[in-house]
Amino acid sequence: MSCYDIAEVYRVTYYGPEDRLRGAIMVCDMKTGFQFLYKDKSLDEFDAQELYIKLFNAEEHEELDKKATMMIQPCIKTRDHILLSGPKASVGFVPDLSLCLFLFGDICTISIHNHRLGSKDLSVPLKRSFVTYDGTRSFSILYALFKNAVEARVKVKICNVVSAFGLYGVVAARTSAIKAPAYSSILFFKDEDEKLEVKPGNGDNDLALSRSVVGVPFGSELILQFGLCDDGGGKLVEHNERIEVTQGETSSRTVRSIPFGNQCLIEVEINWKSKRDMQL
Repeated sequence: MSCYDIAEVYRVTYYGPEDRLRGAIMVCDMKTGFQFLYKDKSLDEFDAQELYIKLFNAEEHEELDKKATMMIQPCIKTRDHILLSGPKASVGFVPDLSLCLFLFGDICTISIHNHRLGSKDLSVPLKRSFVTYDGTRSFSILYALFKNAVEARVKVKICNVVSAFGLYGVVAARTSAIKAPAYSSILFFKDEDEKLEVKPGNGDNDLALSRSVVGVPFGSELILQFGLCDDGGGKLVEHNERIEVTQGETSSRTVRSIPFGNQCLIEVEINWKSKRDMQL
């Protein structure tokens, strides 16, 4: 695998009055262009580049804001984490990285320029906080910058299911290079009141991940964290799977199976993407 420089955005946290979450969070680098980290359903018709252009046109910005306001959006409370659904491909930070947040009618752009970075900024937990223009809301972003990193694309299946059950809980991913547990990418999250129905059978239950791309520095471990329960309130699995990041000439594939007792099996497939394989 070719190694390259990756920016990993782990978490965006909201602070402010209870409201409806509307808008988008985008990230941009020179290689992959604009990508969504989050967008509400009112913006499904737009790609990230198109939306970014529209945001800086006053009339179109106002129309977008009205459209989002008319739709029923999820509620967000202070200290809530925004569940990210991207990026679809790893984000680089050479020569620079830009984050754009269009939430609650505000546009906030953060630029992180590579020439300002030193060795102390690499493979360490980083945080940026900022206040919206009207001063009533704020956001914090947890992220990290990795030199010589690779892209892991994660797939999860529930196999060998004996009988149907409801599944809820969390699947997260992080790197051993950063010890702080908050710096984890949430790949799957379901509350007890929104359980996923798992059907009997073998390999027919793909776990619909909210995001599947994780950046991991070479020489570290990819740590997959499972905390899943069934609809009877019993804990199916609480497990950490550690996978060493190895270097080769081409993309490689890793498959791990994690038993759920006698009830089913979790199969995890990791596709390690080389630089030349990078596609949106």
